[in-house]
Amino acid sequence: MLKFIENNPNLCDTVAGSLNTPIGTKLSNLQEDLLWEVALVEPSVLAAGKIKPSSKENPNLVSSSDIRTIQQCHCDPHHHYTMHLLLHRDLPTRCQCGHWFLLVDEKTYEEEREKKWAKIKDEPENVELLKRFEELEKEMNILLAEGKSMSLNTPGSDELMDNIAIKWKEMKKIYAKMRKNMLLD
Repeated sequence: MLKFIENNPNLCDTVAGSLNTPIGTKLSNLQEDLLWEVALVEPSVLAAGKIKPSSKENPNLVSSSDIRTIQQCHCDPHHHYTMHLLLHRDLPTRCQCGHWFLLVDEKTYEEEREKKWAKIKDEPENVELLKRFEELEKEMNILLAEGKSMSLNTPGSDELMDNIAIKWKEMKKIYAKMRKNMLLD
């Protein structure tokens, strides 16, 4: 999904903002908005409601670009509160309930998720999700290319925008399911 947004020529600005910035090297406002929407559907371990058993040697990974962050641990499903831990980069931290957490950079975290995806992508549910996602990506590129030459007053532009919105919503839904399946558990 990120590649679809960042590398899609149909979503790039057609005019450079400055003479020093070539077209296509800077994200357009549309691309920034779409990336923000995608970030909103990103599942978290806490949202999934489960924390895998862990040890100091095999902790639960937490992603952040910061060198320290706060992590919540819902120690017991019967508790109505969460514990908060201060995590430091590359330093395993143990919660009072016994769960271990390790703060890693986003690149390392995504590499681990990609390894998991490589293991599970051949499962029937994931094959179906990936196939539908690729179909939607092709359909969106066609619709976006058609829309490049349209203005708000062009006949059919409202229908095209509605169709793009429907496809985008479905694409986000499938992306969220795929990312949920990629959660490190």
